[in-house]
Amino acid sequence: MAGEKVTLARTGATFSTRDLRALITAILERAGLAGVVPQEVDVDYKDVPPTTDWLDAALRRMKRSGSAMWADRRIVSFEKDGVGVSGWVEPAPEAALAWVAALPCTLVTFSKAYDEWKQPALEPYAFAGHHALLGWGCAFKGAGHLDLVSRRWLDHGPWRTLRGPDDTTLIQFHDLALGWEDALAIANPAHTRLMAGFLRVPYTVGTEIRGAYAPSERLLKIVVVDREVAIGEMRDACAVRRARLHDREAPLANIAYVFMDQAAARAHLHELWMHGLECRALIDGREVRLDEDYAPSPG
Repeated sequence: MAGEKVTLARTGATFSTRDLRALITAILERAGLAGVVPQEVDVDYKDVPPTTDWLDAALRRMKRSGSAMWADRRIVSFEKDGVGVSGWVEPAPEAALAWVAALPCTLVTFSKAYDEWKQPALEPYAFAGHHALLGWGCAFKGAGHLDLVSRRWLDHGPWRTLRGPDDTTLIQFHDLALGWEDALAIANPAHTRLMAGFLRVPYTVGTEIRGAYAPSERLLKIVVVDREVAIGEMRDACAVRRARLHDREAPLANIAYVFMDQAAARAHLHELWMHGLECRALIDGREVRLDEDYAPSPG
C-alpha cells in the first residue's frame, strides 16, 4: 500500500483525572493560557459571559459539561471525570510524554493525526465515554496502569513504548512519518491488541471467579482440572483483582491458577503471565510456581 503523504494535523487529546480543576489549570499553564480570558465559554450547552474567573464559575455551575475557546481556536472541554483539548497538540511522542508526565492525569488518548482517518475504516475503540477514538498514541500514568490487565501488556504489542518520569508510559501506534493509509493499516490492529488488555470502567465480569483465599498472601487460588482457561476468564480475573485490590475484608493482591497437570500449566503460562496472573503446577506432589522465572522477549 503506497499511502498518500499528507501533512499531519494538529491533533487533540482527552484525559482522565481525579482532579478536574488541577488538570485544566496545568494544561492552561503549559499552553501559555493561564490568566487569558477565553473568547467563548459554554456550560451545559449554554453560552456564558467569559470572565477572569471563568473556570471556577464553570465548574461551580456545571452539571454535565463545559468548554472554553480562545481567539486562536484552541479549545478545552470538560466533563465531571475528564478533559479534552483540540487544536493545539502536535504529534510528537517525546514531547507528548514530557507533557503528560507534568500533568495530574491518569489516562490519555491522542486522537488521529490524519484528517483522512474516518470510520468505518478506523476501528471505533475508545477508553471511555469522554475519550476520543484511539489515534496515533495513548498514555498511562500512575493509577491509570490499573486499567490494564497487566503493565506487561505495554511491552508486548505492535507499537512503540516510551517511559517517562512520574510513572508515565506512552504508546505510539504508528510511525508519524507514514502516509495516512499505511499508518491506518498499522494502527488498527495495534488498537485492537491494546484494547484486548484494557479493563473498562465499569467492567462486567462474565465468569464466576471462585477459589480458595489465602489471607497471608492476599491471594486467590483457583484449581484447574481437565479444562481450558479462556482468555475471557483471565480478563475477568484481572478485573476481579482490580476491584478487590483494597477490599476491607479480603484484599486481593493477585490470583493464582493451580494446574493439576504440568503440561496444561505450561500451555497456559504465556497468557497468564501476560495478564499478570500467577501460573502454578502440581509437580511431584508439590505446588510449583512457573511464572516467576518466565521472561519472554518484549515485542
